[in-house]
Amino acid sequence: MSCSLTIRTFVIAIVIDCSTLTKDKSHKKADKMTPGSLNGPNGGNNSAWTRVMASLKAAKGILLSLMSAIFLSFCAEFIALASKAGIPGFQILFLMRLIELLTLVPILAFCRPKLMGENRYQNIMLFLFVIIANFADIVNFLSFTYTVPGIAFGIIQGSMPFFVSCIGSLFLNESLGILDICAILLGITGVVLLAFGMTHIGAMSTKLLLLSIIIPVLASFANAPDMIMMRYLRGTLGIPITTSLLHQDLYGTVVLLAITYTAETPVWKMPLRTVLYVIGLGVSKFLAIFTVFAALEVEKAYIPTALRMFVIPISLLLDYCFLEEVPNSLQVAGVTLVILGLILISGYTWWTHRQEELQRTLLETLYFDPDEN
Repeated sequence: MSCSLTIRTFVIAIVIDCSTLTKDKSHKKADKMTPGSLNGPNGGNNSAWTRVMASLKAAKGILLSLMSAIFLSFCAEFIALASKAGIPGFQILFLMRLIELLTLVPILAFCRPKLMGENRYQNIMLFLFVIIANFADIVNFLSFTYTVPGIAFGIIQGSMPFFVSCIGSLFLNESLGILDICAILLGITGVVLLAFGMTHIGAMSTKLLLLSIIIPVLASFANAPDMIMMRYLRGTLGIPITTSLLHQDLYGTVVLLAITYTAETPVWKMPLRTVLYVIGLGVSKFLAIFTVFAALEVEKAYIPTALRMFVIPISLLLDYCFLEEVPNSLQVAGVTLVILGLILISGYTWWTHRQEELQRTLLETLYFDPDEN
């Protein structure tokens, strides 16, 4: 009886010991799978490094969008300087496209991307993008040439985020958060104040006022599909940026050259300073389009559009530095609201992407596929 009791006790002890050993192994395995201890004894440092990398990745689209806005600001200044030098408007657009194409050629030689889409559908989308992009540039030129520039500038910059968000929600199923909407409304309010500060409406005729509203609205309708197409080509279809820019610049150069000789008398003899203005215009426009294309690969279409309102304070700063134009109180108030809207949408977008990156890193650490549904 005592022998059988001893054997039974021994068996129970073995079972308990085995179960304890199994738990210890499972705890050790779980400890190995935690983000801090996966990469070695310096778990805390690795965890901090993971958070830093997640923060940097989250800021990629925001930084590219802000860079695009800065390049667009220089583009606007070079257009103003070239126009003051006596270069006709359509010729400025033609030279801009030509410089963009020449800037793209070395990149094409180095990267050697596909010059056409992978199938007929992609080629059709590229052709539509060429039409929309060049039409948007032409309408922008008309809105600043035949209307009051202050009102045109305000309507285009203020209404584009609204149009892009509406079209993006319809065709790309892109939804807006509450903070995104508040940031866009702040930016629109600031742009309206800025437009009033740049314009003396009391001294305008009714016809000029109507043109200053209708043409910029058409320009916004043209620019919004342009952003949606860039997002669709890069973010959805995965067409290389250089391929899209090649089609835009190549066909745009030919069309704008024909329009230049049809509508204007081009000026080919120009001083060195004007030549440098034109080169600066083409290079800055190329960099602006390239960076916004790269941003649209990772961001929804309305986010780079809203962040490109950063062009407003930069343009006022450049106007003060190069053209010696001092902003008035309405312009300062408008710029303040625009900057507040930019800070809100930038911070919210960065925080959202950072949380997604941290979650993705955690799932990869635990050997889960973050892209698996």
